[in-house]
Amino acid sequence: MRILPSVNYQRLVLYWLIFQFWIILPDLLIAQIGRLNTNYLSFRNGLADWTVTAIQKDKDGFIWIGTEHGLQRFDGYKFLTFNTQPGNSNRISDHFVRAIHAVQENKLAVFYQRNLNFFDLVDPYNNDLKKIELTPRNGISGVVRKLRVDQNGNILVVALTRRNIRVFRYKFSTQRFELTLQLKADNNGDLKNQWLDALQINKKEWLVVDSRQGVSLVDSKRLIHQFTFDQFQLHGMKDTINQTWNTFLHQDKKKRVWLAFHNVPFVFQYDSIHQRFFSLKNLPAKGEYTYLWEDKSGNLLFSRTNGRGRYPISEDLYC
Repeated sequence: MRILPSVNYQRLVLYWLIFQFWIILPDLLIAQIGRLNTNYLSFRNGLADWTVTAIQKDKDGFIWIGTEHGLQRFDGYKFLTFNTQPGNSNRISDHFVRAIHAVQENKLAVFYQRNLNFFDLVDPYNNDLKKIELTPRNGISGVVRKLRVDQNGNILVVALTRRNIRVFRYKFSTQRFELTLQLKADNNGDLKNQWLDALQINKKEWLVVDSRQGVSLVDSKRLIHQFTFDQFQLHGMKDTINQTWNTFLHQDKKKRVWLAFHNVPFVFQYDSIHQRFFSLKNLPAKGEYTYLWEDKSGNLLFSRTNGRGRYPISEDLYC
């Protein structure tokens, strides 16, 4: 169902609409309401930056907002700001927040845009912060290419070496990473320019997206299936997808897997029975699908964007 046509607002407004959407979604689906009650926050209200990169609600109902100039907690009335400014007791490790995730132990993981070599763990109860460095001392080996959080709140790190792809999982009990998956791979060239992602789809199998090798279905011992670009039915877009990265790789609460690529105007769903991907025919084949959100009830919201720049402008939303 199409919800919002031609959403061309600031990124802040997009995310605030998403937040409002989550709140009123049941009534929206029943009553087919076409307009949303929207509140706007700006510098006058204490917002740190117009560019909002992430929003996460904690267990107590506080809203955590990531921006290019810090992390903020919003209690419905005022902002508490975390940044790198001297004199601010609420310090974070970088000011350019990329993502905020709810993780195990009721913590929040804060990932940063400019650095994949560390992240912060925030305790939303007392605002304590711990910097986690992705170094051999903490169990990480290889060049880190992806940080992600799975549906169980596990923090995963995907790393590359010349001969392997490795996935590490953070253990809160030991405050170290343990090796979860290791695959043989011949990785030539500059590892820092190779895009990589990995998603565990069941107890044994993983999907691995590699900007140079494509998409693979693997387990801890072997390659199960290599997906050719013909299987994606991209109609002459092989070169494009071979040189790009995935915008999202997500498994929803119904165990369905969704995949989209930069500069590719399709959303793909994985068919685990036949081991294939198929594109969704009811979504327009233009632009790219950059964002995917899921609420607590398992409702999905896809954002089709123009695919340009660091923060592509959302043009339509679909659920």
